[in-house]
Amino acid sequence: MGLPKPLGPLAVAFADFELLRRSEAPLIEHEAATPVPPMRIFYPTSQQPKWWRDAADRRWLMSITYAFGYLQTFILPSTTARRIMLWVLAGLEERPATQQDQLRYDKRAKKALHMIKMNVTNELLKEVGIIYIFMWPGSALAASVSSPIVQLSEGSDQRLPIVIFSHGLWACRTTYTALCCDLASHGYTPEHLDGSSNAVHYHDENGKRKWIHHAFSNVPFVNVPMEDRSNQLRQRIAEIQRVIDVLEDLDGGLITQNKNVITGKLSLDVSTLKGRLSLSNLTVAGHSFGGATAITACGRDARLRWCIGLDVWWEPVEKVDYERVAGKVPVLLLNTESFEWKKLTDARKLFLDCRRAAANTTEDPLVTEVATIKGTCHQDQSDIPLLFPILSKKIGISGTLDCMIAKNTNNWACLDFLQRNLMLTKGFKLSTTVEEPSFAQKNLIYSESEI
Repeated sequence: MGLPKPLGPLAVAFADFELLRRSEAPLIEHEAATPVPPMRIFYPTSQQPKWWRDAADRRWLMSITYAFGYLQTFILPSTTARRIMLWVLAGLEERPATQQDQLRYDKRAKKALHMIKMNVTNELLKEVGIIYIFMWPGSALAASVSSPIVQLSEGSDQRLPIVIFSHGLWACRTTYTALCCDLASHGYTPEHLDGSSNAVHYHDENGKRKWIHHAFSNVPFVNVPMEDRSNQLRQRIAEIQRVIDVLEDLDGGLITQNKNVITGKLSLDVSTLKGRLSLSNLTVAGHSFGGATAITACGRDARLRWCIGLDVWWEPVEKVDYERVAGKVPVLLLNTESFEWKKLTDARKLFLDCRRAAANTTEDPLVTEVATIKGTCHQDQSDIPLLFPILSKKIGISGTLDCMIAKNTNNWACLDFLQRNLMLTKGFKLSTTVEEPSFAQKNLIYSESEI
């Protein structure tokens, strides 16, 4: 159990960035006022991580609250198992000392708190962070915390290409850490967003930390109207656009350190990224619902140059966004073998038909690549099978392919796609190169490639 070292030649560091949030409610009708989601920023560094250094900050599971969010995926609402989960996790969940602040929890968690009558001192609650390290002994991230950004070799472009990553439903900012680390180890700067996640904490205008749980955590997945999912999708796209605005400000040195409400070791030193971001080389990527976010965002924001969709969940994408055909940017659709059903494949076919039609009306080359990783399931593109390889196989969320090979194949395909397109960018020189490994030839099936 544990996350592997990054594939690339460069060491990886990460830090968190967050702005104050004025409101808990999404502001879809006023997209300019959409809050910037919390970000975990990965980047290359020259300092290798040490397993004993910053262990608490490097843990994959940042809070028991995230465990609660993950378990809601597998335990149906209104069941005895869900109630037991609430009783157990409510006692371990990080929470402020005052009774008034405790009432922020969702309705079911509040009932559980009253039922079990916790008798734990505030001092003990402050030490709960120690428990997380022992709960997940092998899951420390293979990256250092807030280390200085690397100075690349002479002749390489010192500005790093950016990958904005949008996670799937029920995930959070650490669910795709292995992919983000592999990208950063090859000289990219991935920004992993925390939008529509299983649980997310933010700081309000008074600087207090608050938690938002998934909007439909108490509703069976199949009972959520697709219209509500489309509303979530629009919110996510607005968040992507706000993140690009913030990255532009970070690169220009327009954001001061006191604007980052994250404090302590995990806090991003905003001067780290000043003048180091290649804003003309912006990629948006995502998995599942995040893949739908990436595809749709490209059609709405011209600043995005490339798109990677991992197992895209197509159904929430509206017809008008198919017609935008991802802004006519190069697209990689990287699928697992088992994530298939009729409505999804029909929607994907409609998108590809739109891409073919667009290719006939443009003078510029239009790249659309579709590939499938053999022997994989939907979650093989996340960290879950890497952390729990045996359990993932038994409960059927990981395929027959070895989880490490699946991870390496998936991440190599992403890196290869980015490298081939960045090499076509005038005036930009890559700091590293990616060679095709034998496992990629064996496990990848390219079903479509249009240039």
